[in-house]
Amino acid sequence: AVMDYKDQERNDWISRGGHPGQCVLQGSQVLWTAEVEAAFDAEGAKGIAKYLKYLGEQLMNTVSLAREKLPNLTRKILGPLIVLDVHAKTVVETLVEEKCEKKTDFLWIRQMRYYMEHKNLTSDNQEEKHGQIMVEMTKARFPMCYEYIGNS
Repeated sequence: AVMDYKDQERNDWISRGGHPGQCVLQGSQVLWTAEVEAAFDAEGAKGIAKYLKYLGEQLMNTVSLAREKLPNLTRKILGPLIVLDVHAKTVVETLVEEKCEKKTDFLWIRQMRYYMEHKNLTSDNQEEKHGQIMVEMTKARFPMCYEYIGNS
């Protein structure tokens, strides 16, 4: 799901990407982390302010998707995804309000962040080939164990 995201509009990725709901939800968190850190790297606090505006637009686009006629499974994915998107936007609003400047600031590293770690792209082992989601918060780092995260 994470690898397909860059090739599609987000709403198409959600509704027509053919990914299980949990992959969409966790993939969204990986992508959010990467986008926040890219905004920090590009322009620091100004980049985060720009990204906040983008998140607002993205959230409204996802809400507009929820208003369309959709298969039940897609609708079940959207509920928890919108909750995650609202939380992500709230986190970024806090970063803007508190004038967080870089991705090493405590305001950012105290957040639960999700990274896709690729080990060996040529391996026959699926986990090694496609990667493992790693979760970080302050100095803690552990593998995502794909626990249940909603009715999707």
